[in-house]
Amino acid sequence: MSAFYVRGACFLRLERIEQAADCFTRALALFPDHAQSHLGCMLASRAMGARDVAETAWNSVNRILDTLRTTRPVEAAMVHGHLLTIDGRPQDADAILCKALEDAPAGFAAWTLPVEPLLLEATRTKDLKTALLRLSDRAR
Repeated sequence: MSAFYVRGACFLRLERIEQAADCFTRALALFPDHAQSHLGCMLASRAMGARDVAETAWNSVNRILDTLRTTRPVEAAMVHGHLLTIDGRPQDADAILCKALEDAPAGFAAWTLPVEPLLLEATRTKDLKTALLRLSDRAR
C-alpha cells in the first residue's frame, strides 16, 4: 500500500495523472481506509476533471478522519494537516501538527512528517517549520 501511495504521489508531482490515479486505486485495494491514498485519488481526479470521484474521495477522507480522531489522534493530525495543506492553509497545518506532537506520548509520533509525499511542497517551503523542529526535538 505504501509503495503504491508514494509512487502515485511521485506520478502526481510529474503530472502523470492517470498513472497516479492507478497507483492510488491500487493502494486503496490493499487498504481501503488509507486516508492519504484517498487524498491522492482526490487530487488526481480533480486534475482529470472527475469531480464526482474527487468528491467521493474527499468524503472518504473526512469519514476516516472522524474515526482517527478517536482512535489514533496523531494520525488524525497528520491527515488533517494534509487536508489543510491541500486547502492552501499550511500554517494551520503546522499548528495542528505542533499540537499533536505536544500531546503525543514519547515515541515515534509523526515520524514520517519530513517525507510525506503530499506534504513535501509545504515542508520544502518551510511552512511546517515549527512542527518539523518539534519533531526533531522529540527525536533527541
